Formats: sequence, C-alpha cells, structure tokens
Amino acid sequence: MNGHFRARAPYARLIAATDGSELGGKALVGAAQLARRTNAELYVFHAAGDMEGEAAVKRQIAELLEGVPYKVEIRNLIAGTPMSPARLVDEFADEFGDSLVVVGTHGRSGISAALLGSTTAELVNRAGEATVVYGPRAVSPVDIERVVACVDGSEFSELSVEEAALWCLALRVPLCIVQVVPPDLPSYVTVFEDTYVRNLSRELKSLGSQAIEWQILHSVSPAKAILESFGEDGATMLVMATHGRVGFKRVIMGSVASEVVRSARGPVALIRPVESASSDT
Repeated sequence: MNGHFRARAPYARLIAATDGSELGGKALVGAAQLARRTNAELYVFHAAGDMEGEAAVKRQIAELLEGVPYKVEIRNLIAGTPMSPARLVDEFADEFGDSLVVVGTHGRSGISAALLGSTTAELVNRAGEATVVYGPRAVSPVDIERVVACVDGSEFSELSVEEAALWCLALRVPLCIVQVVPPDLPSYVTVFEDTYVRNLSRELKSLGSQAIEWQILHSVSPAKAILESFGEDGATMLVMATHGRVGFKRVIMGSVASEVVRSARGPVALIRPVESASSDT
C-alpha cells in the first residue's frame, strides 16, 4: 500500500453510450456535466438497429444537450453477426484510448438480481478500465460535490481509491474513503481497520488532494451501509472496484457493487482489475 498511488490526469474524452431511454438520457446529461468540468471531449455513441431509431436518438440527444458541444457517433448493428452494442462501444473507446464510458442501466435480469443489464455488464467487464454507471434510481444528474471511494481492506479494492483521487482532483471536490466492517469485530481489529483507512487518506494527500476524509461504517451489509450513508445524495459519486467473474459468458457483478448501482441516486464508477481477466470462467 505505501506510496503506490499516483496522480492521474483527467480523461481526455468521455463517451456517453445511449439507447434512447430515459435512463440513457440521464447518463448522457451526466457525461456532459463531467466533460464540462474536466475539459474533456464529449462523444455520444449509439448502436442503431434501423434508420428510424437512429433519427429518434439524434433528436433526443440534440434536445438534452442543447448548447453543449459534442460529437455523435452512430454505428449500425449488422444483422447475422454476433457483434453486441457493448462490443461496438468498446471498440470505439479503444480507437481513441484514454476514454471513459458513461452508461445507464435498469439492472434487470431474468437470471439473478446480481446481474446488471447485459450491455452495461459487458462494458464493466473491460479489465483495467473504469465505467461510470447511472442505475435505475438515479436522479436527474447534478454537479458532483463529493467523491466516495469504497474499500474493503484488499489490494484489489484500492483500485477505487486511485480512480476516486482522479475525480477528486479533476472536479475539485472533497474525497471520502469508506470501509464497512462487521459490528462484532474485536476492538484490536477495529483499530487496525481505522489505521488502514487513515493511512490511505494520508497517501492521497501527498498527491495534492486537500479535502480528504475517511469513515469506518459498522454493518453486516456493506451495500446497505454505503447506500444509507452516501447513496441518497445525487451529487455524490461512488467509486468501487468489482470482479468481472462470469459463467456462461455473462458478467455477474460483485453483489455489493450491483446492489449499490441499483439503488444509488448518483453515479457509480466501477473499475475491474486487469488480474481478474485471467481468472474468469
């Protein structure tokens, strides 16, 4: 942990992936706000199934982003090919590099409550890349006023800290590092966890972040504790690392991450470590 965090520049461009739905529109507006505050280029991406759908999406984009500079990229899905909308977005992002995808998801699935929408799940599955997600309870986007990094004591979860630091510096807002621990831990373990989170906050201050806070929450349900403390505020961006482990070629989000995305009122930035790519089944 010691000294391994690095200051990162803001993303050069944000890609809002929209499907013409109301939730896709929220992600679109949220991406525009983030792009404005970080001086990033804004691209709007839509995988169109037909010309009529393409025209409707273009009208929606123009209405939502009136007065906002953006570029539209629409690519048609080709019948008879296995190309998915997520794959098209992913390839588009790879063409540019240094891009962040912003997307909305209803989080609906007939398989499990832990599954997000398939397109969003595929996007989050990009190893080493962050994706900002607006879930079904997200409010109309407002300017972000706070970033919260969620950790669990593992090196894996510390990816969220570096990603959160990027947004903290780029948006010039306070950062809070939070960890949830069971309420019945021995006192010496609690002290250890307090020290761990406090040390993370000290490391981030060395990157130039000014307003760094940290909290230890006590609960048997990490997702519930995070949501009760931070999830009702639409101006708070939650940042979490998540495994992209899957069975039968569909991405199952970590249960905590998926529950947070489904219930948070603000955006959730999810990042998957590169190492987990080799362990997928």
